[in-house]
Amino acid sequence: MKRYIAGIGLCCALAACNESYPGLYAPVYDADNPNPEMTADSIPVTLSLTDPAYALVTGKRGQGSFGFWDDEEERAQWMAAEFGVYAFLTRNHVYDGTPDLTADETSTGGGAPLCLVNDRKARISAACELLWADGEPPYYSAVYPEHKYNFFLYYKGDAEEYAPEQRTQGSITKFFRIDGTQDLISAYARPGTEDAERLPDNDETKYLMNHAGDLVYSTKSARLHVEPHLRVKHELAQVNFKVQAFDDLAAQGREIRIQAVALVIPTKAQFTVAADWAGVSHDWTDETNVPPTGISYGKQNATRFTCPTKTHRRSSARPTRWKMPCSTPNRA
Repeated sequence: MKRYIAGIGLCCALAACNESYPGLYAPVYDADNPNPEMTADSIPVTLSLTDPAYALVTGKRGQGSFGFWDDEEERAQWMAAEFGVYAFLTRNHVYDGTPDLTADETSTGGGAPLCLVNDRKARISAACELLWADGEPPYYSAVYPEHKYNFFLYYKGDAEEYAPEQRTQGSITKFFRIDGTQDLISAYARPGTEDAERLPDNDETKYLMNHAGDLVYSTKSARLHVEPHLRVKHELAQVNFKVQAFDDLAAQGREIRIQAVALVIPTKAQFTVAADWAGVSHDWTDETNVPPTGISYGKQNATRFTCPTKTHRRSSARPTRWKMPCSTPNRA
């Protein structure tokens, strides 16, 4: 079973309601107050992240440069990481316009915000919380409670951009140089059965579940604490090597000396960090429905030499294993 890093805080309780916005605070608009401020009755965007210990690539492909959250040194590396987050309006039963990933947090479509979160930074705390780096959370719209948003996250480490970010209505792509030491991560938000199991048995829940493909994620889903769970994917995998000598090597008085290993790896990555996507379907467990994010690689390759911390010598059949500080494209 997957574990989850807890999202920060709780959604604020809403103070009042009316016929236009059942169960939601309805602001008062008049000539003297055309843009009422949403404060106490606004709902902050809170996030959770799949547990690093369960989200990493496992098996023969290695685990990426991030390790397990339970390891103190590896946890410190996770806590030092800075993640970029996006959230964009998508189509549903109340909005049939065109999503626009060139939008920022001031852009609107039909009055509703086209972008809730525009590359805001977030960090993981020691308490396993995903916190907004500047301490100021963005907010859902109290005026448009049923408008649906898709959430994306990325991590680039110290990878340098070799070209400006490219934004179109349908995608956001970043261009990074990679040398085998970075870990590039993508993520998108999708709830699971554990979210449904926590919902109270009331009319609001029934309405949400009857429109699950249209309301996740929205103000109405946030009110029921169905908050964006970002599903982490490592786009690169750390390479681990194992060297094993022949059984009769020691009898012959011979030994293996390992001084370095060379890999030919791509040096440029085109990283699509957010994309136009229909979003979560009615079936929250459908993991085949994913956004077209991820990495493609340029044709330029380079030889990356990487060495163990010391020269390894082996004169027996017992395997020598070590982790090399080198990442390669994460392909099955």
